[in-house]
Amino acid sequence: MNVPPVKENSALYILEILSVAWLISARAMQQQNRSTGCDLEKLAANVISSTNSNEVWLEKLKLRAHTLQGSSRLDGVKAKQQAVPNIGFDARFHGAKFQLTDHQTVIFNHVQTNQGAGYNVTTGRFTCPQHGIYQFASTTSIPSKALGTIDCEMVRDRIQIGRLHANTKGVDQATQVVVVECRVGQQVWIRHLHRANDTATLIGVTYLPSFSGHLISLM
Repeated sequence: MNVPPVKENSALYILEILSVAWLISARAMQQQNRSTGCDLEKLAANVISSTNSNEVWLEKLKLRAHTLQGSSRLDGVKAKQQAVPNIGFDARFHGAKFQLTDHQTVIFNHVQTNQGAGYNVTTGRFTCPQHGIYQFASTTSIPSKALGTIDCEMVRDRIQIGRLHANTKGVDQATQVVVVECRVGQQVWIRHLHRANDTATLIGVTYLPSFSGHLISLM
């Protein structure tokens, strides 16, 4: 049976239409993909640019934080330095020569420094004007060509906090340094050791015997 030519032409026409439609769809999808690819490239570029910008800002913030931290520490140190008052003294034993008796206070009669007026040259005692941590130091000596011993102690309110012992023939020195807590009104001084039976004399011609101290920090 013969198919009418019209119908055969119609089928071909439909195929052509479908082919054209497929080509149009394919081109549209290709253009869409290209557009999407461009958008993705732009997005990636924006992300990279934003990341770089954020890194720059982060470095600036780190630098600012470091600067503020250093400034805060410096301000803290300055405030602490300003809060601690100037308290310190340095006194020497000069122009006297005597043999010490039991618990006799050594009067360091030549005052070189007395910031805060804590040292009393009459009593030989330092009275703490502020509650804090203090450092005290003292040196005793035996004069030249002497033979014997000298024993002294550093006391805080009559309680020993340091001991000095010099016993060599010739010029010998004994030095003691202590760091202690002192409350307001407590006293520190140097005195002869009880029952030491010393045979040497204390002399201050060369300013060697000394007593000094200063405030380290407040409490």
